[in-house]
Amino acid sequence: MKSSKFFKELYKIQGTFRDNSNLMGLYEGLVWNQFFNSNVTMPPFEDSFQWFFPVLEETPYSQGKMSRELAESFGKLIQIPEENENLYKEKIEYMLNLPLTRDMFKEHSLFLIQEHCKLFSPYCESTKKLLSKLQSLQ
Repeated sequence: MKSSKFFKELYKIQGTFRDNSNLMGLYEGLVWNQFFNSNVTMPPFEDSFQWFFPVLEETPYSQGKMSRELAESFGKLIQIPEENENLYKEKIEYMLNLPLTRDMFKEHSLFLIQEHCKLFSPYCESTKKLLSKLQSLQ
């Protein structure tokens, strides 16, 4: 069975960052469909919502361990279309279509989602649009 480009890239990421204990949690939050099938209540957006929108480890209020190198690797991964495996763009477009308001977000969650969008906007046009929408809520 021929392996897809998506899974080859994921395998490479797993090998490179095998010492990161949060690797699969970050991956699952970023590209898997658990965002749509989870018990996430919207609104309001809790700080724990960042598992679906990971940020760099040096970001204030960050709960994950994502280095800049790992973020770049994930950025390349989310550019690979893979139906039923890479739902990142769908997740971002879902957020874009919500009637977002400032009061929907808890204390740090708006900041964290904006930081995520800044980090991943070079890899996805929809993320750039979401960042712009979120910045307009300030």
